[in-house]
Amino acid sequence: MLHSEIMHFEHALTDPLVISRPQRHPGPEHPRWKIPPSEWPTVLRRVEQGEPLRKIAAEYTVSYETIRRVVRAARKLQADLGKGWEAAFKNEYTK
Repeated sequence: MLHSEIMHFEHALTDPLVISRPQRHPGPEHPRWKIPPSEWPTVLRRVEQGEPLRKIAAEYTVSYETIRRVVRAARKLQADLGKGWEAAFKNEYTK
């Protein structure tokens, strides 16, 4: 195994067209969220009202980093869907 990796590395140094190897353990195609997407508008509203991420995280029993990721994803969705994003989003994820 190590020998093949060394050979691959040496080949990559001499051939600029070598494509890197695929990930050994790629993530899931559709990752599962600890906070359901139907709750994202509520989380985003609470954050925008100034509520601390850690307080929201404690209520959902997740890390503040999870809340930060949800807020980032919700804001991206909001930008993509524009006005009325909340209704469109809830309709999509509460089926």
